[in-house]
Order: sequence, then structure tokens, then C-alpha cells
Amino acid sequence: MYCPKCGYLMSDLDAECPRCAKLAKQAAASAGTPAAPQVPGTPQVAPPAAAQQSASAMAQDAARVAGSAIREASTSAFRSFTIWATDPVGGLPRAYSSIDPRQALMAGIVFGIACALCITASVMHYDRAASHALGSGDVVQIGLWGYVKVFLSGLAPFVAFAAVGYVMRAPAKKGTFGGDVFSAGAAVLPLGVAVLLTSLILTTVRSEADFRFVLAMATAIGVFGFCYTTLILFSGATRIAELSERAAAIAVPLMWLLGGWLTMVLLNVLWHGSMSAALGKAMGGM
Repeated sequence: MYCPKCGYLMSDLDAECPRCAKLAKQAAASAGTPAAPQVPGTPQVAPPAAAQQSASAMAQDAARVAGSAIREASTSAFRSFTIWATDPVGGLPRAYSSIDPRQALMAGIVFGIACALCITASVMHYDRAASHALGSGDVVQIGLWGYVKVFLSGLAPFVAFAAVGYVMRAPAKKGTFGGDVFSAGAAVLPLGVAVLLTSLILTTVRSEADFRFVLAMATAIGVFGFCYTTLILFSGATRIAELSERAAAIAVPLMWLLGGWLTMVLLNVLWHGSMSAALGKAMGGM
């Protein structure tokens, strides 16, 4: 809830606006202190203690607002996830209607970040497993900055899905940008989970028989992830963005194409071939 006077984001536990109460106390304290005589022509400078107190109050307010926004986004994302996770077609519009457009926007961003974190975790797991199996000297470690690049690359499908959804929806003036972001975030999350699960099972291979079984499991996980993502994209396009089924049939393949292209572009820009060399060296030794 926002304060009607100053617009401060209040938590559910606040009976009154903390910012207004703090400003009222400061005004009452300054009213009881006589002002120093002001020499004409000289600028008025706030006392150092007052300036520090004001800066500290602003920092506390900013931290409080950020904390409230993060809690609200996480709560909205979890609430909507429990609705559409087992019903990606019919559950997605119900999950969207259960929150307002601003919360849908924040929930979609949370889903997109979660997907990128899953992809980053999968690369970290594979990197460590390969290093343990082959020796640290045989695998090119990508390091902390490399993981940051993987995270940024993992955001590419989310950005592409949201961008295509907005471009296809905007001319018809239907739906909202929050709905575009919500659908895109919900769509990429199954992909991130599929990549993470695939990475976890691929590192359990110890023999040729294990490899065949693990390959079949990885294929099944990939098929489920692809189907879930496609169903969510189509449901979001038709039931949230309010596109016709004919337009959605064009929009969904475009989302896949742009998502793949943007991911490859980001990989090229961020890695300059170093990741390909590292993965090639790792796979060559296995």
C-alpha cells in the first residue's frame, strides 16, 4: 500500500507512513531550535549532523522500499507459480488474473532471473564435475566473470520472448506489458529447470550403459521442457495478450527463433569463442 501523501511504499504492518512520521518529527525538532542569522549574499548550508542524518534516513528509506519490492515480487511469483506449474495452459491466465499488472511484471522478472540462475548453476556443476574427473589442468575454468556471462546469456530467451510478445500485441492495443513479461518469464522457467536437471544427470555417466540411459533421460527432460515452454507461450499469447490463434501460431515460432538467435549473439559477443574452446577441450577429454 502506498502513502496517499508522499507515495511511500508501506508494508502491511505499518499503521501509518514511516516517512511522514519521521518528517513530522524532524519538522517539530527544527521548529523548536532558533535559526542562525543569515548573512546576506551567502548560501544557506545545512549543518553537517543534519545532512548526515538526512542521508542516513534516505538510505534507510531506499533499503526499505527495495526490501518491500523484493518481498512483494517473490510472493507474487510463488503464488502464481503454484497455479500454473501443473496446468500450463489453463492455469497461466488464472495465475495472471490473481495478481495485478505490476505484480505480474515483477513475477515475470523473478521467473526470468530464476531461469538464468538455473542455467548458471548447471554450467557451474558441469565445470566442477569435469574438473574433478579430468584434473584442473585439463579443463579451462571460466571463473567468476565467466559465470556472470553465462547468467547474462541465460536472460536472452526471456528478453526475446517478452520483446516478440510486445511487438505482436502492441498494434492491436490489447493486453499489458506486464502480461508480456509474465508470460515470457513463465515460459523460460521450464527451460532453465530442464537445463539444470540435464546437467545434473549427465555428470553421473560412468560407463557406456550409463551413457545410453542418461541420454534417454536427458532427451525426455528436454522434450518436457520444450513442450511446457511452447504451451505456456501459446496460452500467454491467446489468453493474456489476447491475440487470435492465427496470430499466436506465428508469434510462438518467432519467439523461439528470436530467442535462439539472441542467445547465440550474446554468446558470441560475451565469449569471443573462448567458451567453445573450453567446452571442446572438456568434451574431447571425456
